[in-house]
Formats: sequence, C-alpha cells, structure tokens
Amino acid sequence: MKELLDHTTNTIYSEASPDSGYENIQTEDWQEIRTSRLFYTSTEKKNWTESRKDCQRRGGDLVIINIKEKQDILRRMKLHGDSWIGLQSVNNTGGRGAKKWKWQWVDGSELEYKFWKNGVSTTAEAGSKAYIDQQFLWMHSKTELKHWICEKINISHTGVIHT
Repeated sequence: MKELLDHTTNTIYSEASPDSGYENIQTEDWQEIRTSRLFYTSTEKKNWTESRKDCQRRGGDLVIINIKEKQDILRRMKLHGDSWIGLQSVNNTGGRGAKKWKWQWVDGSELEYKFWKNGVSTTAEAGSKAYIDQQFLWMHSKTELKHWICEKINISHTGVIHT
C-alpha cells in the first residue's frame, strides 16, 4: 500500500481498500489512529484556556476537526467525558465598529465542517468555546471545566511512506 502525506493539511491519503479500517497504536499517552496526527485525551478537567496550554506544553494544540474523516477518527478514541476542542468564538469586527462574533479554529482557519448537536445554538457569542460530548457531537460553553483532546503532528509520518 502507498500512502502520501498532504503537507498543507497534514493528512495521509492512502490507496488502502475501504474495508481496511484504522489501526490504533498507543505511543506513551498519545494515540495514533493511522494518520499523520497523534491524539491525546485528558483524564483530568480544566477550563478551555488551561486545556489549550496543556496541549501546547505537550507539543500540540487542541484538536481541529475540519473534515469528516477526522470526526470519524475521533469516534474510535476513548474519551473520559465532555472534551474541549480547538474551536472558539473570535471577534469579527464589522463596519462601523459593531462587534460580531464568528467560530474559528485555534490555527486561525474558518469553520467549514460542522457537527453540532441538534438543538444547540450555533451562533458564536463572546467567550464561547466548543467541546464534544460522549456521542462526539459539538456543543459550546464559556466557563466550565472539561476534559480535552490534543493533537500534534506525528513526525514519523513525513513524505511518501511505503508499507
């Protein structure tokens, strides 16, 4: 099987058959799920800002779920409860100084792929941060303590890989 890393999205595309599934590999506290990314799920709870700082201390950041495939990958992981993700409301000041809020990922990218829980308001408000529940549906809050999910680049997956 041949796999190719897209360096712009850090995603590995492969010629694998659709029924090949994903292979979980435990690397210390990080979980690799057959991608170019490693994921960490916390067992303790913190607010969003402290959770992000913890991810950064570990060499990553809060997880960015910008494609359906990553949402599917996360579904294979063990969560310890509602968990912060790297989506936050940011000030998008419009004309005449009016404050408007929008959702934005921690890497500065725009929110395109969405998986909000039914009935949850998807309007960004000042101070809102997103999290996923045990069913991997998105919700948001401002000041709660939650678990969190970090991601970082798996440096063993660079360039073209032949397996």
